[in-house]
Formats: sequence, C-alpha cells, structure tokens
Amino acid sequence: MLTRLSCDEKSVGWVVSLEKSCFGVAAWTEASVVAEFANTFSEFWAYIIEDEAVGYVGFRIVCGELQISNVAVLPQFRRRGIATQLVNAAVLRGKETGCSGAELEVNVSNVAARALYEKCGFTVAGVRKNFYSDGEYDTKDAYTMIRSL
Repeated sequence: MLTRLSCDEKSVGWVVSLEKSCFGVAAWTEASVVAEFANTFSEFWAYIIEDEAVGYVGFRIVCGELQISNVAVLPQFRRRGIATQLVNAAVLRGKETGCSGAELEVNVSNVAARALYEKCGFTVAGVRKNFYSDGEYDTKDAYTMIRSL
C-alpha cells in the first residue's frame, strides 16, 4: 500500500532505516531526513507491507518541476514492482500539482536503477561529473534523466 509520510518519529525512522539498508555509507543522516521533511517543497511516500515501510520515494515539487531525490526498496522486496509504483506515484503527484516535467540523477553505473527510470518514461539528458561523493559504484558520475509530465 502506498502512503504519504508525515514528519513524525515513525516516518523518519522508516526513511532513515531504508536509507541505511539501501545506501550504506551514502545514506542520508537522520538530520538530513528531518530537514528534508521540514522542507515545504518535499514529500515522502512509502510502500507499506504489514505496517512496515519496505520502500520509499522522496521528491520535491519546485517551480513546476518534479525533482526525484531518492528511491529505495529493501533488497528482499526488490523485483516486485514496488519501485515502479513509487516512481509512478511521484510522477502522478507531479501531474496533480501542475508540473510540466520531472528530473532525477542516477549513478551511471547503476544499471538496475537506470532501467527502472527508463521503464517509467525517463531518458538520459546529460552527465554530471563527480556528482556523488560516496557510494558502492566505481564512478561518481551521474546521468541526469528527464521526462515530460
């Protein structure tokens, strides 16, 4: 079940836990998650199974554009369409609020995430050199991916 999260202890805990499980050293800190919840442009949506978040999408709606910041699904729940539902929920929310386009960054070596975003209608628009500071991939470069809404 998809649900919009609010800035409460349970929601922040879910996002922090998912960040650590999915991104390791590159995970957002609890302070970063709380700050993002406090940003009036930001939203977090989670996929809930048996009262536990197994995935989430974080995004901002700014100046008529949807900016997806993070998509995370616990490893044991991947390949079930959850990430697709999360990205599509963010896209739908962007459409509902009048956004004309969406953008995100993804590590050029993250083949699975790139395939997900392409499946959701995104295309590569450019490369950001040294975009990432830490992570599991051999490169720090990111593709910027976009789509119309």
